[in-house]
Amino acid sequence: MVVKEVYPHIDRQIRIYQTVRNIARYVFIAAALVCLITNYLTGGKFWSAVVVWSIITAWNIFFSPDRFEFNAISQTVKVIFHAVVLLWLIDLCLVQAGWYKFVIPIVCFGALLLTVVFLFIDVKAQIHNTMPMIWLIIFSIALSIFLIIRSETEWPVIVLISVAAGLLCLSLFYHEEFILEIKKRFHTH
Repeated sequence: MVVKEVYPHIDRQIRIYQTVRNIARYVFIAAALVCLITNYLTGGKFWSAVVVWSIITAWNIFFSPDRFEFNAISQTVKVIFHAVVLLWLIDLCLVQAGWYKFVIPIVCFGALLLTVVFLFIDVKAQIHNTMPMIWLIIFSIALSIFLIIRSETEWPVIVLISVAAGLLCLSLFYHEEFILEIKKRFHTH
């Protein structure tokens, strides 16, 4: 018996992308290691954490795209997550001025508005992609409560918690779809 192997033909562009991705993997790892070692040897502020997270962000956004959740809402939330962590690391490791309390709520507020715009562009198609938006709403409320408890409340925190609470109220109109999304994610019956 002769077994005939039939595999789909790999496109030239896919092969080039895979080659670039493999090269980028080693370049990113080498750059991260060089930065960590240099920062350790020179001492000072922990700037290499910002560089390493920037490398991780670039890898996740450009070289490791999502296969299943590749839609506008999910990608927006993923980019915002990386940006929020990067902003926090910049303030924590380099600046140490506490401006993250002002900047991160503005970034999250913008992300919430953008995900709602993506949702309302095509509600029927995007309602099944709302779980990342739900996570962003939960994160925004938790961040707002954390900032209210830990420091003085500034206007971006008030705007963020207001928009997040408003989106929770909006979810009441689509509660069946949101509950269905949660059931799908957590396999509840």
